[in-house]
Formats: sequence, structure tokens, C-alpha cells
Amino acid sequence: MVLAFAKSRERFDVIIPGNEIPEWFSQQRGGSVIEIPLPLNIQNDSRWIGVAFCCIFGDDKGSEIKVIGGPTYIHSRYSGQSSSNGSVFQVKNSRKVDFSFLNFVGRCITKDHLYLRYFSALSLKDKCETNNLSLEMSFQSSPKGYPSVKVKKCGVRIMYEKDLEEIEELQCHAIQSSPNLEHIHHHSTENDGSAGSTSLVKRKRDIDVETEEEGPHPKRMQNIFNFITDRSGKKQ
Repeated sequence: MVLAFAKSRERFDVIIPGNEIPEWFSQQRGGSVIEIPLPLNIQNDSRWIGVAFCCIFGDDKGSEIKVIGGPTYIHSRYSGQSSSNGSVFQVKNSRKVDFSFLNFVGRCITKDHLYLRYFSALSLKDKCETNNLSLEMSFQSSPKGYPSVKVKKCGVRIMYEKDLEEIEELQCHAIQSSPNLEHIHHHSTENDGSAGSTSLVKRKRDIDVETEEEGPHPKRMQNIFNFITDRSGKKQ
């Protein structure tokens, strides 16, 4: 049941207060662009369920209108050999598969926040016609006409079925209580991912400005993935 929900969501966005990327994200780097190889046998590998990107962003100026999101690309690479001198070369082709943003209006951001975007495997497989692929997201905060925020660091992880199993194990050992999801703000979409398409989603509750915790603690991250998989604290 949990896996069915995780695989069915095409894309999911979450914003929570926080100034650190959890260690759970296997690849991390400074800046606003990150890339990860996709599973080699992408069409037939049923173990992976999606890709989770995240970034830390903020704005010391606290401007009231903000946008966060950006384009996502699938890169394919193949090698060739020159007919003239026999040298080997590599070719990289890129395809934009998503270009969308969240727009949160009228909320000042004076503290760092963590933005998470999740793509299901189902939403990506039909865009992957070959192997040797990678997925890249470029976090941006200022489509033309919108004030910008600073993207400080980003992370990414391929999600497998075992990741949800580990989350379930953590929940089984956690103190039984109803998850507090008030600080988790999300947007779920079935964006067609066509190149050049832009989705500006206006949401006044995308930012929680009344928080005492700066970092995304394990219980908070657990709540996020419970929410992504539509569990909301209920056993499946």
C-alpha cells in the first residue's frame, strides 16, 4: 500500500524550516545544481520508486514575494569513435523534463528553509528511452519579475523500496503519537513535464514562520516521507 502511493505520485513539493540537509541525502554539494545517475536498467528495475531532490534556501532581506523551483533535465551519454583518427569521444544529450516553481506570496523569509521535490519513477520512466542516464535539477528562485532568494546547498537521493522499509522500521521504534504535520506544506501535481512549461502555484501556507527548530530533525523528516507516501500516521 505504501509503495503504491509512493509510485503513483508524479511530483511532490515540500517546504519546511531548516538550515541543514539531512545525511539521508546521499549526494550533497554547495550551490544550486546537482546531478545523479539513474539506475542502469531503468525501464525494468522495479526496486527504485523515485528521486528526491532538496536544497537549503533563504533571504536575509526578507522580501515578501518568493519563488522556488527550477528546471530538471535528463542527460544521456554515449561514446563514439572518430573515423578520421580513431579517437574516442563522448556525446551528451540533454532533455528538459520539468520546469515548474512554487510561488509563496506575502510571507517574509528571514530564516533558512529546506525545499524538497520528489519525482516518482513512474513520472520519469516514459522519458527515459536509453540507459546511461542521469537526472539534474537546477534550483532557481527568480523567474523574470520575481525577487530572488539565495540557494545555498542542495542534495539528491534515488529512493528505493528499502528506503520506505527503513522508514517503517524507524516509525515502529518511535514513540507512538500522532504526527504533527502543521509545519509541513506541500504541493502535489501531475505536471506533464513538457519542455518550457511553467507552473506558478500561489500558496499562502507554504512557509511556516513560527518554528523553534532550525534543523530538519529525524522525526520531522520521517513525517515528511510519511506525508509523501500519504500515510499521515496511519498504518497501511
